[in-house]
Amino acid sequence: MDGVTQKLIELGGGEVIVPDAWYDITDEVEADDPPYTLAEPDKGIGALQLSIALYQGGVAPAPSQDDLRNMALRFGEQRGLDEAFEEQVFMNESLRGAAMSFRWEEDFIRIWYVSDGRSIAFVTYVCEWGEQNRELSTCEDIVKSLRFGPR
Repeated sequence: MDGVTQKLIELGGGEVIVPDAWYDITDEVEADDPPYTLAEPDKGIGALQLSIALYQGGVAPAPSQDDLRNMALRFGEQRGLDEAFEEQVFMNESLRGAAMSFRWEEDFIRIWYVSDGRSIAFVTYVCEWGEQNRELSTCEDIVKSLRFGPR
């Protein structure tokens, strides 16, 4: 997001940095308990959804990058998605994560499992197959900006 004006969006138990054109559109999602949903309403082609599980006490889960990768693989297997591709593990300050992409019918799906060692987030980005390169790098930056609790 270099050279792009950015803003902070608070998401209950976490916060992310997004380009100015992106908004929290969770209230527009037609579901009983929708995940936090971010998108660029005017020119965007997909939606980034975040489900956050905040650490409440006790033994911290402290998932490794390999644990997070295995969680992502299980997600795809349990849903019968095509073989995962573009796998990535990362460390960004206190955040560690694993990401991978899938094709499902005519959609592109990118998923991330990220953690600070205590809290965990599951993040998805879905758009039409073939359009993913338009927003994917922005989504990667947003996910890597995630911080659990206030900054």
